[in-house]
Amino acid sequence: ERLKETDDLSSFFCGVKSLDDCIHTDFWQHVRENKASVLGIKSNDKLIAIFSIGLNNLVLDRDDVEDVNMLRKESDQITVNSDGNVVVKSLEIYFLAVNVEFQRKGIGSVIIDTITDFVEKKYKEIRFISLDALNSAVEFYVKNEFNRAELPIPNNPTIRMYKVLYNAFM
Repeated sequence: ERLKETDDLSSFFCGVKSLDDCIHTDFWQHVRENKASVLGIKSNDKLIAIFSIGLNNLVLDRDDVEDVNMLRKESDQITVNSDGNVVVKSLEIYFLAVNVEFQRKGIGSVIIDTITDFVEKKYKEIRFISLDALNSAVEFYVKNEFNRAELPIPNNPTIRMYKVLYNAFM
């Protein structure tokens, strides 16, 4: 269900301090700044997962251009920035967290699959889902068919990742 700023998130904990701090302090400000939609999954009125999504641009390094060329259709609007990197529209997952009590039960993967299905049906012009993954979550996203869009940066807690959508082949 769609969450609103009036929803109480104080009892939600995913077990990652930086994410929990964000949820309990500046989460809604971040959502407003990114014009994101926030959705939650509840069981017996308990919030078990929360995620936010919105349209964004994905910047791909030159070595990822093969992915773009493979998926490109004549109608695609693809730009190249001043660094020679390709910029394409994507659906951004700004935030995804599962309550610590419900982790390792496939809920995160179901959310990714649901977002993928939604984008493939509603936004046929979108070829990628993008996100900034915490380093501790990279393997989860790799398991869910995401690719690294950059090399890890020392002392950076996140890495840019993207998923190629199958609707690109239709």
